[in-house]
Amino acid sequence: MDPKIVCSGKILSIADILGRFPNIAPSNVIQIDTEWRLLRNTKLNTEDENLEVGAFWKKIAQMHLGDGRKIFPNLTLTVLSFMCLPHSSASVERLFSQINLTKTKLRNQLSTPVISGGLHTKNILKNSNCFNFEIKDQILQKLNKNMY
Repeated sequence: MDPKIVCSGKILSIADILGRFPNIAPSNVIQIDTEWRLLRNTKLNTEDENLEVGAFWKKIAQMHLGDGRKIFPNLTLTVLSFMCLPHSSASVERLFSQINLTKTKLRNQLSTPVISGGLHTKNILKNSNCFNFEIKDQILQKLNKNMY
């Protein structure tokens, strides 16, 4: 997915990669691979190689044919799906650890929304303190009789 690798044209097909992730591209592997081959053969600007990964794929997603249809709709959707995959499980493991610290034997009846709210609050307060935290109007509007 790195722009330099894409622009080099060294990867002939991505069908093998797609086969390892059947939930991301279950039915249109051939169409995605065809779009990949078309992209590989498309002459791109030399500046495109130096773009950040997200900016590069955004530019590719915006490419259109003369009639207004996108050139690489399936490929860009698949790449964006790949970019959403976590690169490691450390952040997920930290989250489960925080849940286990919150949901103890004494607090085992907490519902999912309560735990989620506590984790969100903890995240918001991470870089500040409760005594100097500025409450936004958006949050204040949600604090009303309807929340009980």
